[in-house]
Amino acid sequence: MFQTTTQEVKPPLRACLPIEDERLIVSPDFGSVFRQWKEWAGDSGLPLWSCFDPLNHAKLLPHIMLVEFYPDRVEDIRIALSGEHVKEHLGSYPKGTLVRDAMPESNYSVMVEANRFCASRGKAAYFIKTMDWSDRHLMVYELLKLPFVKPDGLVTVVCLMRFDLQFDGNTDISKR
Repeated sequence: MFQTTTQEVKPPLRACLPIEDERLIVSPDFGSVFRQWKEWAGDSGLPLWSCFDPLNHAKLLPHIMLVEFYPDRVEDIRIALSGEHVKEHLGSYPKGTLVRDAMPESNYSVMVEANRFCASRGKAAYFIKTMDWSDRHLMVYELLKLPFVKPDGLVTVVCLMRFDLQFDGNTDISKR
């Protein structure tokens, strides 16, 4: 289960649950969207999905994955949209694909818990993680999760992902 924390977890990993300080976000354009999300959320928790229009963030469209679920069925997370940058690194899945059918169990369980955290607390989450591909090199990636809610209770999480980070061997994580 996720704890509320801001910590360095064994370089180059960073987990911020919830993320409150945009200065911890590596990509400035992700930080800009986070600031806007915080304004929409205010003190009320989850902002309405109608606040967010992906087309207003055209530069980020390749980095977006939208996932949807009902809070009482977080395990049934479905992919609603994947940008080209995301597809290049995670694969291409049709709209409506269950996430549990698209990723290994270990990654899926982490995603379920992160989405449960975002939806239940009305908070954003931020990670810098590694992904080790058997046919590729070790990859460092950045993930910002911004939850929204629709009037029928469906939660849509905007996942902004960037896979072009590099790690210098110490603690400096930067964009390539």
